[in-house]
Amino acid sequence: MSYLIGFGIFLLGFFGSLFALSNVLLPLFYSLPRFREEKEKGSFKGNPTAGPLFSLVAIWSAIYIILIAVVIYFLLDYTPAFLVGSVLALVGNIKKLRDKSPDLEEDFRDRYQEYWK
Repeated sequence: MSYLIGFGIFLLGFFGSLFALSNVLLPLFYSLPRFREEKEKGSFKGNPTAGPLFSLVAIWSAIYIILIAVVIYFLLDYTPAFLVGSVLALVGNIKKLRDKSPDLEEDFRDRYQEYWK
């Protein structure tokens, strides 16, 4: 039974971290630099702000910190399984950033669609 719980915590760590970290890392390391670049080029009409990106990062950072705190507080014995899942998710997100996935560009364009010239 202990292995089953450990596997469940691993899956929680992997999928929770995959989703939360992708909503933190991808805006910080792809969307924000891309936003600054496009704004300097004058590709936007009006005056879009990076506020939505920062609010998204803040919300998902808080969710991820709460998830870590819950695992540490209630499931201390299974923290290594959670951390292994989190590290694997982190590696997947870093790979997605390095490969410059077309999904990143599509998400960026969708977010600022109303401001494109």
